[in-house]
This record gives sequence, C-alpha cells and structure tokens, in this order.
Amino acid sequence: MKSHDASSCIDIDHGSVRFDRHKRIRAEAEDTYLKTISKRQKIFDDAMKQPKYNMGDLVGLKIDKVDRTNTTPKILPCKVVSIQSSSDENVTYKLCTIQGILSNRYTAPDLLDLNKCGFEDLRSIDSTLLPTITFIQACKEYV
Repeated sequence: MKSHDASSCIDIDHGSVRFDRHKRIRAEAEDTYLKTISKRQKIFDDAMKQPKYNMGDLVGLKIDKVDRTNTTPKILPCKVVSIQSSSDENVTYKLCTIQGILSNRYTAPDLLDLNKCGFEDLRSIDSTLLPTITFIQACKEYV
C-alpha cells in the first residue's frame, strides 16, 4: 500500500488551484469574446442599414482621385430629383447638380447625407430646366 505523504497532497492542491485558475481565465475570455462579437454585430448591422433619401434631399457623391486634381473638392453636392424602387428592393436615386441632371442613377451606399449643409442655391434649383450631363462633366464644372 502506498501512503500519501504531504508532497502528494500539495500537488493535488496545486493542480486544483491551476484548474480553478484555468476555468476562471476561460470564463473571462469567453465573456470578452461574446462582448466583442456583440459590438461587431452592432457595427455591421448599423452599416447595413441604408439611409432612405426623399425628393429634394441634399446628398454628396465622392469624387474619385482620378476625376479630380489636388485643388478640386472631394465631394460633389447633389439634390435628389427622382427615386426608383426595383423588384429586389433596391432603391436608386436620380440626382442633379447646379449644372445638370446626372445621367446615372445611384444607390444609398454611394451617397453621403448633406441635408444639414447649406447649399441654398442647390436646394432652390428647378431640375426640370437642367440638361442631362455625365458625372465627370459635373465634377469638372463644379470647380
């Protein structure tokens, strides 16, 4: 028969302490992981919510580096002149600038909300009198 000496009891105690510490660390890690997942899910959900624009709202289109020089603006201010919904729930917007109506339609992720900005000349413009122009033409004329 083996007798249990003091050293084997100490090992058992250390083992259970290590096991308890391991369980505690794993529980903390799991809590942290779940909180992180929750935060990331909220960020994703917020990003997937597409804003809805109405007729007359002011929006901005980003001007790509290839379509501008160092001194030209980075955003082209526009006004929503028509809204079209498709069968797959995609909403597209027809936009106008002070120079004309843009020939392409744009979706909500393409647009920046500029409703809180001034642009009184753009707000008051009658889009029915404007010619149709391309985005590049509008960018060049906006300088």
